[in-house]
Amino acid sequence: MLSNPVRIALLIALVAGSTTGCRKFVSALSANLVHFTDVSSTLELTDDVSRLVVSNRLGDVTVLGEPEATTIRVEVEVRLDEDRVATTEVGTFADHVRVTSDDGEIVIGDAHQGAADEKDWSLHMTVGLPPHLAVVVTTGVGDVEVRDIAGDLRITAGVGDIETEARGAGDITCTSGLGNVSVSAGTIDGPVTITAGKGDIALVIADSSPRHRVQLTAGKGNINATFPPGSPGTFEIESGLGSINTGPHSGITVTASKLSAEGSGTVGDGTAAYHIKAGAGSVTLH
Repeated sequence: MLSNPVRIALLIALVAGSTTGCRKFVSALSANLVHFTDVSSTLELTDDVSRLVVSNRLGDVTVLGEPEATTIRVEVEVRLDEDRVATTEVGTFADHVRVTSDDGEIVIGDAHQGAADEKDWSLHMTVGLPPHLAVVVTTGVGDVEVRDIAGDLRITAGVGDIETEARGAGDITCTSGLGNVSVSAGTIDGPVTITAGKGDIALVIADSSPRHRVQLTAGKGNINATFPPGSPGTFEIESGLGSINTGPHSGITVTASKLSAEGSGTVGDGTAAYHIKAGAGSVTLH
């Protein structure tokens, strides 16, 4: 996703610096990129398409489930190094966005990726699609927002916040190296796996208790998880440097030392398995 020098610089920032320092590095990475043009396209769907894949090196991605949609709508703001704006041709949608399809999936990506001047470009994508499609989003640097998707969802952000909201969803996997992750749904019909290297995790499942595995892991950050009262399951909770508050969820025993805490227990029939771990941060259940 990112060129090797950018990967190395980000790694140094992650290891040696704070979250704020890494954010400043990201801002510097795109500070000289300005609005260049807007491009859009409508992609036709065939009956065999079941998944959308969005891959973006640098820039935000927004994916919106649209109940009446029968096609995929793609709108992109293209940004370019300010020193090149006056001398560069605007081009077409295909000059900036690469679209391929194969084996039941449509892939949307940055057409500049891999070019000698890729660092001069960024794409900020908005995609509208039928809610039933599975969605995969991968970004190097950029925030990801996904709303009203009912299918499986997998999001990976190297540096950036992840936010998803839906009435119902299938399997959910969200990973951010540096950034907060927020997932909210009425019901989730599959496993939930959320990982934040440096950043907070917020999970809300409002209407129906999970029936599958729920795994939340924050290397450095707090975890807040909301489930319907009395949600059945086996709980294993760990905070390496912080506290554990189980809120209204009885049946979980917490053992705390001066710096760390562990919690475990079975509620009801133990249908779901909850594995919640904050390396440096507190865990709160609601």
